Amino acid sequence: MQQAGIAMASNQGGDTLVEVLVSIAVLGLVIVGAITIMTRGLGASQTALEHSQVRLLITGQSEMLKKLRDEYAISPTSAAGLVWHSIVTSSNSNVPSYADDCSISANKAGTAFYLSQQPSGITSTAYNSTNIPSGLPTPGDGFWIEPSKSTGFTPPYMDFVVRACWLGTGGINQRTVTAMRLYDPDKSH
Repeated sequence: MQQAGIAMASNQGGDTLVEVLVSIAVLGLVIVGAITIMTRGLGASQTALEHSQVRLLITGQSEMLKKLRDEYAISPTSAAGLVWHSIVTSSNSNVPSYADDCSISANKAGTAFYLSQQPSGITSTAYNSTNIPSGLPTPGDGFWIEPSKSTGFTPPYMDFVVRACWLGTGGINQRTVTAMRLYDPDKSH
């Protein structure tokens, strides 16, 4: 009987070393695949968050431009009206480049600016930098506005190309370019 028990035990096969190694390799591939998918998802989420934050910045600049224009329409000699007037008079009629580019258009150098909200009101500052910031852009650092005024159109208008460039997640250059048109309340420009 003992021999029958021994024979029975030897017929029961266990996992071989090869089977265990294959199982571990498959498990490793599944784990690496899951981690890769999670990492890509986190990177995509971070990039989307950066673009959302830049969109908010662009919206803020657009709202300040509208406020300056509206204040100029109400009172051309108000502080905001004077800022609008300086933007209009200092801009040229050269069309900004609409290319997805991280440098000031050659024909707009000297007219590019950004706006800041100060306790005394909205101010306009000339933009000269061509540095791409690491991290989100801020007005004056990877973020600027290029104006262009119409000629020979009634009613007159101003086109603004708002650009943002930054070194995003994973060291990838990110860009956002938005164009907007505001009609100028002053017919004499």
